[in-house]
Amino acid sequence: MKSIQTKFLVLILSSVLLCAAVIGVVSIKSATKVIDNDSAMSMNLMCKERGAMLDSLLVRIEQSVETLAVYSMSELESPDRLINDQAYLDSYKDHLYDISANAAQNTEGALAVYLHFNPDIMPPDEGFFANKKIASDEMVRTKLTDLSLYSPDDIKMEWYYAPVTAKKAIWLEPYYNPILKCNIISYIIPLYKDGQLMGILGMDIDFSVIEELIDGADIYDTGYAFLTDDSGNLIYHPYVKSDEKLSGIVVDTETAIVDFDSESSDGKLYPYSWNGKKKKMAFTTLRNGMKLAIAAPIAEIDASTRTLFSMILAITVIIALIFGCLTFFITEKLVSPLKALTSAAQKIADGNLDVSLTRTTNDEIGILTESFQTTVASLNNHIEYINNLAYLDALTGVKNKTAYYEAVSEINKNIQLGHARFAVAIFDINNLKIINDTFGHETGDYLITKACGCLCSIFKLSPVYRIGGDEFVIILEGDDYDEYAKSNKCPNVKMTEQLSKESGEMEISIACGIAVYIDGTDKNYGDVFRRADQAMYTNKTLMKEADPSPLEEAFL
Repeated sequence: MKSIQTKFLVLILSSVLLCAAVIGVVSIKSATKVIDNDSAMSMNLMCKERGAMLDSLLVRIEQSVETLAVYSMSELESPDRLINDQAYLDSYKDHLYDISANAAQNTEGALAVYLHFNPDIMPPDEGFFANKKIASDEMVRTKLTDLSLYSPDDIKMEWYYAPVTAKKAIWLEPYYNPILKCNIISYIIPLYKDGQLMGILGMDIDFSVIEELIDGADIYDTGYAFLTDDSGNLIYHPYVKSDEKLSGIVVDTETAIVDFDSESSDGKLYPYSWNGKKKKMAFTTLRNGMKLAIAAPIAEIDASTRTLFSMILAITVIIALIFGCLTFFITEKLVSPLKALTSAAQKIADGNLDVSLTRTTNDEIGILTESFQTTVASLNNHIEYINNLAYLDALTGVKNKTAYYEAVSEINKNIQLGHARFAVAIFDINNLKIINDTFGHETGDYLITKACGCLCSIFKLSPVYRIGGDEFVIILEGDDYDEYAKSNKCPNVKMTEQLSKESGEMEISIACGIAVYIDGTDKNYGDVFRRADQAMYTNKTLMKEADPSPLEEAFL
């Protein structure tokens, strides 16, 4: 017959093991869910950030070509004179060639710029073509393609007939240029004057500038970014090389990656296989329709989960051993800590990591309680660390561009609901480029931090965002809104600093612009921001005209 002590030992050990198992399983499931959500957030945030950088590059190229297109048609007197007056045509072409070549020289990655007139009203080889000479990096004028030598259905003539057929500006898919011996991407605009098609104006861009931005995205140990079309065919991949053909390579012929009909992965991660390795990816759609994806091995994404699993499993084993030994000596004191641990586990299961356990003894029970509290604290620190990386600016400690985008999104929702009441203040440090060039970027970073402190002290009740190198945005709320928005007047922010041992004290000014949301006039946050941005640049110009900076006089 078993003794009471043995029965009690069996009962207590069974209870302890069951409780430890519940705590471990619940903790692992809860923590795994939190870590998975954080991983998905981190990868999607990086994908959106890198996509925004690519879109910014595409916008700059589009603006350059569109400016040329508008200028070329505004300079044209009439289609009839262009067609019938050869001297006027030659003068017009030469003038546009000089303007276009200069624009291409100042457009990032531009390799060629061209104007080809409509062959239905002009000779089939009329216009100009300027490409960059690789040896000298200068634009040279070369022979223009004779359209009469090719059929409109010829794929080689897509650069002319695709935008003409579409009747709008288009991006061509990247292709290999055998003359330049590199991959290029083209942006082309059809030209119309008085409703008549005059031709096309386009610019060829070195695709390597896009590749560099893609290669700059890395996550985890071996994560990377790649580019596809909207059907999943690779356009660029850092580990798949193609000599002359970028499209047509299917990422995985056996496993579908993702439904590319959606605009982005929207906070989720999509699993797929690549060369026998299981991976997950996030993606976003660029303004030209291409898809930017960021991928990483599942093993690396889940590394934190596996570490946490081992840690919780080890703690569970320790708990069982400690309570098994203490069962011989203590019963009453064992019940209370178990209840506390069970309650804490239930909170974690409900997603509440605000758990506080107090060590009341110096024995193994106290150690167990402290170990569990340390585990919860580690989880909280880990989550707080990830959130800080995602939403705080590393240099100044204020909110970063990611937090800013979320705030803008929330404001736009309030505008749609008719609940919006806000103003936007934009601040930009004058002459920061001169300071960086003269005294170094460490001095520039110091001024950015100092200016941020000034703004935070002025706008104590409104969030401050750093959205660029020296550009800050404050979304005015509450008393700050009442004080500055109603008067629509910026505070005068200046700093007096000695930037080096040799220089004396210099006054550093900060340009400002404020715009107030007008219900019924402003359709979205962007309308208010653009007015504030224009006001800031106007203020910057007036400040320089009224009181030129000693920095400008000394170093410009």
